[in-house]
Amino acid sequence: MSDSSEGKSCRPRALLGESLIARSAITEAQLALALKEQERTGGHVGEILVALGFTTQEEITRSLASQAGVCEVDLAEVEIAPEVLGLLKESFCRERQVLPLEADARRVRLAMANSLDVLTVDEVSRITGRSVEILAASEPGILEALDRVFGGDLQSSLEQLIEEAAQAVAQTEEIGQAVGERPVVRLVEALLREGVGVGATDLHIEPEERLVRCRYRVDGSLVQGPTLPKAIQSAVVARIKIISGLDISETRLPQDGKVVTKVRARHINLRVSTLPTVHGENIVLRILDRSKLAIGLERLGFSEQTLTGLLDAIHRPSGIILVTGPTGSGKTTTLYAALAEINTLEQKIATLEDPVEYELPVIRQAQVNLQTGLTFGLGLRALLRQDPDVILVGEMRDRETAE
Repeated sequence: MSDSSEGKSCRPRALLGESLIARSAITEAQLALALKEQERTGGHVGEILVALGFTTQEEITRSLASQAGVCEVDLAEVEIAPEVLGLLKESFCRERQVLPLEADARRVRLAMANSLDVLTVDEVSRITGRSVEILAASEPGILEALDRVFGGDLQSSLEQLIEEAAQAVAQTEEIGQAVGERPVVRLVEALLREGVGVGATDLHIEPEERLVRCRYRVDGSLVQGPTLPKAIQSAVVARIKIISGLDISETRLPQDGKVVTKVRARHINLRVSTLPTVHGENIVLRILDRSKLAIGLERLGFSEQTLTGLLDAIHRPSGIILVTGPTGSGKTTTLYAALAEINTLEQKIATLEDPVEYELPVIRQAQVNLQTGLTFGLGLRALLRQDPDVILVGEMRDRETAE
């Protein structure tokens, strides 16, 4: 979560860490590691703690609220009068991560992701001509509420975007022009936003003879999404290729790409795969939600007995743990949550993956590259010479790696 007040002085930065330790949300060792990473990157300590998997955005919100002496609010069921929503522009609310909840002639109650952002409080007071009462809410909670109160019915919104994209494509002569049209851009963003909202691990865009089918993989099963008209197929595919660094002119060979973006206030890594089919290029986007890494092993649904056994295993100085399961079952989430559990400055943790799905601070990550000859077997032998304490191997594809 962004903590704009941290840029003005070092005091909130120190207090945030102390508050988190006092709440048992992090340990002193974890704070020390985050501060070390902060020296290297210059980022906000709250964002670094979440990226390392040491805590959650919700815990950051609670700690900031405690520092500011304000109460928290649950926005899941909130209903806001139209005249209150009209006090602030939607663009301002999204930029500053705020949401007006109630107001009278003298005061406005404001949900904020960063309770210490006094500049935003002053700006809201200036715009509304009222004093501001702050309530704390998580950044994802605020942005999801903004989607709900400003966006209306999601299905209707998607249908409208599809219709607008079709009209934009029909009015352009070349596919290159259509790709840059705002309705096409917004449609692709909406498809991703819906995927993140339903907790999908993959978005499938599947061309058929007369239409393009969208499906989401949720909890291991494919769920039907919106259906797109055939006329916008090329524009949607080209837009995805552009944001993921792929060649839009190459339609006869498979391609792989990736992109890091922000969806619903979450940092999302997208892994993009294209496959030529008889009805056009099939696209699969693997949705890698970094926020899921911070939920901790205890919140992954393990039974108490299994969790106790797993925690005992990962804290042992030697041994091997195998994590297996079908696509979308949570293997990566489990592995990275385990790494976050044991990640300290006193240990060297290295990974060998194909590809690197999440980039983690402090942990050394290597990616298999078959074109240059860097296989799992060769990479693993090299990692063993790097004085590691813990190694994560993404896959066992050959006998040498398994042995």
